[in-house]
Amino acid sequence: MDQYFDDFRKKFQVDALLIFETEYWCWSLRPIQVTVGSGILSLKRAETQLSNITEAESADFVNIVRVIENTLTKTFSYQRINYLMLMMIDFQVHYHVIPRYDKDVFFLERNWRDEDYPKPPTISGAGGQHDLEFLSKLAFSIKNNIVFKFLDSIKYNGHKQYGYFHGRFQPFHLGHLHIIKTALKEVDELIIGISNPFRLPAQMESYIKQDTNANNSMLIARNPDNNPWSMWERCLMIREGLRSEGIDLSRIIFMPNLLNTGISAFEARPPKENIRIYLFGV
Repeated sequence: MDQYFDDFRKKFQVDALLIFETEYWCWSLRPIQVTVGSGILSLKRAETQLSNITEAESADFVNIVRVIENTLTKTFSYQRINYLMLMMIDFQVHYHVIPRYDKDVFFLERNWRDEDYPKPPTISGAGGQHDLEFLSKLAFSIKNNIVFKFLDSIKYNGHKQYGYFHGRFQPFHLGHLHIIKTALKEVDELIIGISNPFRLPAQMESYIKQDTNANNSMLIARNPDNNPWSMWERCLMIREGLRSEGIDLSRIIFMPNLLNTGISAFEARPPKENIRIYLFGV
């Protein structure tokens, strides 16, 4: 992985503050909030030139922008939205996504004001500093309002359209249920990947706790103490929760998601050419 790409993702805490991802793009909460709901829209591979993105990445960009704008409208009712591509310090292809407001917004027991509206936003040093716990709560609140608006013209070789949603589900909660219900409106069948599916050997547990390259979210996810339920128990938990909501279980496929386990198993994920949407949950 190119160093600048790795540095970019660490600087903006992309993994810890991820809200939504498609096949080629991811939308994460901006660590410093210029206005409430400010985010980072970034390409999921190392690239420094916008002109080098592929046709598929370009088409997928429209999809994630639709999700962003519809979700932020539902969550905050913004007036305008600014997409700023600066790349003077961070060379990775990305946009600062800044929703704009002509009045104060009260959210998560705080009053948020767009001090610059209707002028261009002040990016450098703008916004308040918030700890990771609060930012995670803000990202989770936005994630619970996800609105899928994909291009109707998208077809996947004339076959069924599948979605892939992965998370730890420790435990399965109402936020997960909302995402699954919404996803099933967009796809024929939904694959649910159970992250951290297996209890790790003692030597690997020790390695994880000493892994200085892992960010905080990875350490939390991979720590056995934070994963009390087995994969089987979580599958049953999810299944019974969906059954109680009247969801057709024949549209649900369970599989282990082996990321964050120390095992190189990206090949265990469903093939991207068959997946219409990728989702992330905790």
